[in-house]
Amino acid sequence: MRKLLTVLFGLLIIAGYSFGQQSQRSADTVAGKCMTCHKEKTTGLYNQWFESAHGAHNVTCIDCHGANRSDVDAYEHEGAYIATLVTPKD
Repeated sequence: MRKLLTVLFGLLIIAGYSFGQQSQRSADTVAGKCMTCHKEKTTGLYNQWFESAHGAHNVTCIDCHGANRSDVDAYEHEGAYIATLVTPKD
């Protein structure tokens, strides 16, 4: 019984890690899409980010502007929900 519980616990840890990695890849994909588009469409905004402490530490648009669909100020933009106004809640 103890062996079975150990195996099940190990599988749960692996499954949780895999899910976390998938979520991170998804977030990285969205962030990369933001950077690529803003670099082309709003070069000044992109350059301001790139030269800032945020850019130096790879803090992306979606890190601060990401929103939940249910947020009052959220709207869909290029497949992601974002909030234009970043507040402490975000």
